[in-house]
Amino acid sequence: MDVGFGIFSAFIIGIALLGAFIGMALYDYRNLLWYQGKRERQAFHCIQCGCVFAVRSSKRLASCPSCGWGSQRLRF
Repeated sequence: MDVGFGIFSAFIIGIALLGAFIGMALYDYRNLLWYQGKRERQAFHCIQCGCVFAVRSSKRLASCPSCGWGSQRLRF
């Protein structure tokens, strides 16, 4: 079977576009997983030692990593 230049070119371009689309989808999925953890972090301030720290939690209180005191979430 003889394949013309036009059909061969369309096939190659289609494969390249499909590869680019799959690459973009994988890149977006990787970034979603990477930044999802950073978005879920909450900032806390310890009133006893003055330490500012971030915890991956949705609670209003977290224990300070330096002194263990129960610290409240920062509000902006």
